[in-house]
Amino acid sequence: PFGVTINAGTGWSPVWEVPFFLYVVVIETIGIFPALYLSFQIYKKFEDEILKKKWKFFIFGLCSILIFMYGIFISNTLDIPTFRTIIGVVGLLLALVGAYMMYYGVGRQIEK
Repeated sequence: PFGVTINAGTGWSPVWEVPFFLYVVVIETIGIFPALYLSFQIYKKFEDEILKKKWKFFIFGLCSILIFMYGIFISNTLDIPTFRTIIGVVGLLLALVGAYMMYYGVGRQIEK
């Protein structure tokens, strides 16, 4: 099969075949390029330094979420238990930090 295997033999963890991994990476990457491009274009248009600083937090948060996402993709493909554990711990940190940075960048109001 050219997809995902989940059964008792895999410990009920998803195991991706390489063609499926490549498919997901290509599709996700196609969506990521416009998001990053537009984020940097918006950043360049800001004149206020406070807004630029906050938008940098958003961009760094987005990048940490993307690193987490690709780490999970690789983890599902390699199917190495130790690597899965490491990605799980690092991914949790990346997801929390990334979410906070994105919130701080665009969700939280600027205090005067």
